[in-house]
Amino acid sequence: MAFEPLSQLMRGLTGRFSRDGQNLENAQHMAFLRQMKKEQKQQEELMIPLDQLRFVVVDMETTGFHPEKGDEMISLGAVAIEGGQIQSGDPFYSLVKAGREVPQEIVELTSISDEDLNEAREPSIVLGEFFHFAGKSVLVAHHANHERAFFEQYCRSCFKTPFSHRLLDTSFFYKLVDPQFQQIPLDELCRRLGIANRQRHHAFYDAKATAEICCYYLEKVKAAGCVTLNDLYGKLAQL
Repeated sequence: MAFEPLSQLMRGLTGRFSRDGQNLENAQHMAFLRQMKKEQKQQEELMIPLDQLRFVVVDMETTGFHPEKGDEMISLGAVAIEGGQIQSGDPFYSLVKAGREVPQEIVELTSISDEDLNEAREPSIVLGEFFHFAGKSVLVAHHANHERAFFEQYCRSCFKTPFSHRLLDTSFFYKLVDPQFQQIPLDELCRRLGIANRQRHHAFYDAKATAEICCYYLEKVKAAGCVTLNDLYGKLAQL
């Protein structure tokens, strides 16, 4: 019987241990998300004062708009808000390994290339760390349907669990205060509010700019009589 070359044997063992380690980490993330989902059902976040809610404002860059057709996430950024203020501690940002080439128009838009993603981590690892960062916070995104679609797709494929976080769109805030704004682009909203965005189409800087928008409108909706998310939903239903 021929002996397997040592280098080939070591590569096989390394690959197996790497896969086993990743599977273990995925299982831990799955357990965490399922436990958190149970706890979220018990949390009356709709009735918690806005000042006491922790928001995590999130943005992602992707290869396209349709995860169900194979588009993938290539970066994820997030910033936390507590007490109506952006937290100065460590934010969240990571590149995400993609399984296909990044289209040239996306490279030009985001400055993220295939070479940048060579050393990026797998989506399950990045998302697991993100959900630990977010905890049970209410998520916020600008034009959130994009983020929702990818979170739903990746939670199913990576963790075999549904996406269960509450995810608010910034339009929930600005339509109540500035009803003339209808699906306004992030660039334009920042310009109108005098908010600087250091690097557009970078997940962290877009998340930070969106967080500043969120803080601005949180003060406005509170002045309009919204003490809780339940109040906010009620006023939106009357528009």
